[in-house]
Amino acid sequence: YQVSISATGTSLLVRSTLVLLLILSCSHDSPQMQQSVTTPTAVMVQSSGCRQTVSDREARYTATPDCIYLSYDKHHVLRLAHVNAVMNCCISGNSVSAVVSEGMIRITEQEKFEGTQPCRCLCLYDLVYEVRQVPPGLYTIRIEETNLPSGEPMLEGTVDLTSPITDTICVQHSNYR
Repeated sequence: YQVSISATGTSLLVRSTLVLLLILSCSHDSPQMQQSVTTPTAVMVQSSGCRQTVSDREARYTATPDCIYLSYDKHHVLRLAHVNAVMNCCISGNSVSAVVSEGMIRITEQEKFEGTQPCRCLCLYDLVYEVRQVPPGLYTIRIEETNLPSGEPMLEGTVDLTSPITDTICVQHSNYR
């Protein structure tokens, strides 16, 4: 920028203001230069509802494995289908949250009891959810399940999300609370 200002009769305040405006107009913080910072978010896409019940008398449940089927796409969306998620039979719904930090994607599945109370019954559900804006990288994915007693293996595995993939992680449980 080249600016010509006649100094005759111009006060120091006016000169200083013009110089300041010139400096601000040349700032490197233009919208094109700013990088956007995104935080991964989890969104529940679908829930099957109760597919099969497991009563307290059948707490030692060893049917089909607990699995997540996952895909990661070029838009940085991690889509997970959790098959055989165990939740209370009397939930009014469910939700999911995710924390992505230092090579770990920790997903927490929650039961909702709006207008209802937990009952003495567990059900198998199929849940589909997405974790959006996941940066590419190598991650351990851990699913934190509501009704998994201590001592049972966590549903977790390591995946390479540096390019689009599909993968499956399964675990066999012998006990739910």
